[in-house]
Amino acid sequence: MLKNNFEKIRLMLYGDNASKGYLTLIDQGVFSIANFLTGVIIGRVCTKEQFGLYILGLTIVTFIMEVQGHIINTPYMIFSPRLKGDEHRRYTGSTMVHQFMLSGLIMVFMAIVLLFVPSDILPAGFDAILLTLIGVISFILLREYTRRVSFANLQMKTALILDTSVSIIQIGGLLVLAYLGLLTTSTAYLMMGLACGTISLLWLFNIRKDLLIKLNHSFTDLKQNWQTGKWIFASGLLWSVAFYLYPWVLVSFHGPEANGILGACQAVVALFNPVFLGMQNFFTPKIAHSFAEGGISHLRNYTKKATGVFTAVMTFCALFLILFGEFLTTTFYGDKYSGNGLVVSVLAINLLSLAFAFSYSRALYAVEKTVVDFKINIIPMVLLFTAGIWFVKEFGPLGTALGLLAGNLLALGFRYLAFNKYVPVKS
Repeated sequence: MLKNNFEKIRLMLYGDNASKGYLTLIDQGVFSIANFLTGVIIGRVCTKEQFGLYILGLTIVTFIMEVQGHIINTPYMIFSPRLKGDEHRRYTGSTMVHQFMLSGLIMVFMAIVLLFVPSDILPAGFDAILLTLIGVISFILLREYTRRVSFANLQMKTALILDTSVSIIQIGGLLVLAYLGLLTTSTAYLMMGLACGTISLLWLFNIRKDLLIKLNHSFTDLKQNWQTGKWIFASGLLWSVAFYLYPWVLVSFHGPEANGILGACQAVVALFNPVFLGMQNFFTPKIAHSFAEGGISHLRNYTKKATGVFTAVMTFCALFLILFGEFLTTTFYGDKYSGNGLVVSVLAINLLSLAFAFSYSRALYAVEKTVVDFKINIIPMVLLFTAGIWFVKEFGPLGTALGLLAGNLLALGFRYLAFNKYVPVKS
């Protein structure tokens, strides 16, 4: 089995798609390293409590990006390979309209929360972060949209240029703020918004000729995307809530300091995000293209190959984190975060379980069995509100990691069964 996986990796490294695969991994490396360095700079300059608030804000940002991905980007990855010429330009223009509509709705919703939710319900100091996010969230979402469109169209070089430019501005700006003594969680988010907005608007200006915006078609495409994307959205919403509620449960039982510890451990595991997310970004459109080009049989074969490669690579990453997690945590974040190697180990195993399940989930998307994936994602949600809360209350950051792992392992088993049912050996 291991020999077969090495052979699959060799084919990926030297096959026809190797250059695009390399660019995807390099891009994700740039993207993830920038996010990691952002956390390190804030974690070292600010207190544990401030870093914990930054992590809470990041759960909101990431959750919203997940919503955007499920409503707009994933349907685009499914349908765009089937379109050519003006049809493709029109559909891309439609998704751009959807993007701005969603950003506007999110800003309004966040403003309502800030105005009408009593401040004593939110963690102390979080209202200032929420106010900042209202101002920058549309730029952060636009940056995510630009990179996902680039990946869907297999324009890996474009994505790399975009992410490198944003990263340089973001990290450089944070270092300047830290040097001037102006770095806080709020100013960090302002710098992120400035970097994302500047580069994304330049990208939008550059591709304006590739967009064909017709509002009547935009609403027709929205209806089509919703027919396919409603279960992707619901499925992703369940998964995201089950994942991103854990830090909020943790802070309610143990305070922002415990959340800072969890954030540091998650950031160490995220050192391998360049590999993990890079492979996701590469395999997601390839899985959609494999079904569009060769049907069920080709989809099944490619999905199995992708799963083998993904799992083999992430196994080595997980072992490295298990062996050196404690050392990495204290090296990057300081001795105040020592004693959490076990948390890193559990999170590393959780990352491996997500890698194993990923291609099966995207294969279900490709055959438009998104409702099945939705039902599977009920499992981690149920576990969160049962055993998960108890884990967090009793064991703090370690319990959070255990709850995440348990939910994802259960979902993995059911996702594998669903793949064999809906993507059978013989169509």
